[in-house]
Amino acid sequence: MITLQTIKNLKRRPPPAVVFLLWRLHFHRVLFRLIARIILDHNKEKVSSGKNTSAILAIEKLIFSDDVAALERHGSKYLFLNYPTFLRLMLLRVMWPEEMREQGAFYPKRGAHRKLLLRLSGVFGDVIDELERRAPLHVVALLTGNIDYSHDYPWIGALRARGRKFIVLQKESVIYSPLYRETRREVFERDQFVFEGDAVLFYNRTAKETYIETGPVAPEQAIVTGCPRVDDLLNETLDAGSGAFILVATFMDPLYKAGGLWHEVVTAIASDSLLREHVLFKCKHPLEVAMLRKEFPGIRAVCGPMLGYLKKHPSLFVCFNSTTGLEAMILGIPVMVPWWQDGSKLGAFALFGEHTQDFHFLARSREMFVRILKERVNDGQNVGKGADWRRNQAMRDFIEARYSFLDGKNCTRTLAAIDDIVSGAPPG
Repeated sequence: MITLQTIKNLKRRPPPAVVFLLWRLHFHRVLFRLIARIILDHNKEKVSSGKNTSAILAIEKLIFSDDVAALERHGSKYLFLNYPTFLRLMLLRVMWPEEMREQGAFYPKRGAHRKLLLRLSGVFGDVIDELERRAPLHVVALLTGNIDYSHDYPWIGALRARGRKFIVLQKESVIYSPLYRETRREVFERDQFVFEGDAVLFYNRTAKETYIETGPVAPEQAIVTGCPRVDDLLNETLDAGSGAFILVATFMDPLYKAGGLWHEVVTAIASDSLLREHVLFKCKHPLEVAMLRKEFPGIRAVCGPMLGYLKKHPSLFVCFNSTTGLEAMILGIPVMVPWWQDGSKLGAFALFGEHTQDFHFLARSREMFVRILKERVNDGQNVGKGADWRRNQAMRDFIEARYSFLDGKNCTRTLAAIDDIVSGAPPG
């Protein structure tokens, strides 16, 4: 028989089978205490410090977690309790039917699963109560990185029943063409999605306007604060660098719609001994690393947080239709965009291309691409460094319109907005 003592005997990562059994047998009292214990164990050092009692539960997610970390470094009065990724994924698999797990697509089916959602909200509400019972803190809000994550939805009911707030810091705020906006519109219309939380914080005005125009977010829910982690980028100190290190962001994923271009880029580098020695491919995940190394033995490929590699100060950063190019530009790292084959067909719908060539190098052919790379390897310190947004107003406008304010006040604005939301003040 499962009792409360079961919790004390479980490791920090309990087997999914145990959680599944607790869920199926409606042992909610054990389940919510287990979830609360995992969250508190995951944040043990923060909770034990006793510095903050007003807590915000923050869903761990790539990119978004970097924003949360930036807010913490800024000196927030809130204790950010990180809701661990493994727990979120495990509960999603255990507690949700498969048809309800997909981002956004779960929304039209919520009527048929109303009892399930109410049950989930009940468990999550008890988790909040248990967190406050076990630790000297008061959970004032939940902060997440997207408006339509299926696993977040039941938290809205749990928070609202306790007078707490559901806030989104929209990490998908980089909107760079009308095509992207129309894609968003099609997705939200397909899912009939309407944001039911309290507020959405956007990196820029373009994102705010897009999410209002395409339907899911009401004007009174939307606030522009800027991207918190950009404040840190403005103050980053890069390594001295050798002038011969080139970083390439992979774009092998079919979603880039540039398979032909990617193949030419990687083969051009892999077939040249000088470039193969000095070029480092930054992959999105270990599978990409394995695929590259298998097809091109001896190639240098890694994965992990992009900022860590940008801070090593490459003499050139190569990317295609990637927002990481904006981060490189902010750091003052020269950027090159390959622009031939199927890649150039995107035209002005791409983030970078002929319409932005005043801000970066543009390689219009494989031969030009190789030539620029070798120039950077052979004389990386003396070849043109590209535009500087601090001296180029057009470049600054471009970055701020598509990414974030560059005034160093994004964290301040974000925390002030959270204060207003928590206190019940109208967005502004």
